[in-house]
Amino acid sequence: RFPFGSPCAVALRSGRVEDVPGDEMGFVQSTLAVPMVAHDTVVGLVQFSRTKGSEPFGERDRALATELAARAAVCIDNARL
Repeated sequence: RFPFGSPCAVALRSGRVEDVPGDEMGFVQSTLAVPMVAHDTVVGLVQFSRTKGSEPFGERDRALATELAARAAVCIDNARL
């Protein structure tokens, strides 16, 4: 479970990608919280993270992450049938 209002919880509720900034003390520069959506239903969440010193996520990264999450969601949905 994710705390209410956290970026991951927001992504799950809204079905939209959320950018999660890294913290000062950690090793993560940024994270994308990407909902896995199949047939207009959120079936899960996948997170992609970049370590400190890496380039920040760009629009192409967001598009690729969204596509990968969508494909995974269809696989999960089909496995439930």
